[in-house]
Amino acid sequence: MVAVIEGRGLKIVEWEREHYVAGLQRQKELAAHRQQRHREKQKRLPPHSPDQAAPPAPAGDPFAGCAPELVAKWRPAFDALATTGKLPALCGEHLARLDREYPRAKLAENIVEVVEEVRGVAGTIGDTMKWLRKAVSALERRQEQRAAAKPPSNADKF
Repeated sequence: MVAVIEGRGLKIVEWEREHYVAGLQRQKELAAHRQQRHREKQKRLPPHSPDQAAPPAPAGDPFAGCAPELVAKWRPAFDALATTGKLPALCGEHLARLDREYPRAKLAENIVEVVEEVRGVAGTIGDTMKWLRKAVSALERRQEQRAAAKPPSNADKF
């Protein structure tokens, strides 16, 4: 890496190869891009202070543009989740989408379990769908385990 040049002193040779300057530059660019995306995401989140009990509810109707049957099915579940104050970005379409993705969870019938999980979270939940997907996926697994553990009915016996 260091070469002795007669009469002139020392010279650093192959600096770029040893330190992979292009790769370091690429890493800096990726980190800057990642930081920029993070800052933009933070700007989209509703502002709230840590000592604030519940963040403000999203403006407008959470079921705007939804079909009336969807509103009738999901309004009680939405209201139960909204009263926790921990899901500021929740809307009716989130619940309908989760019901389509995890049909065996029977989300509308088992919303009490999800509400209890939400209440157990400290602070607010920033990424509503990501957190709810995990919770509903776990609910679906519990439902499947309950069904598997359920003893067979007498109707199956001869």
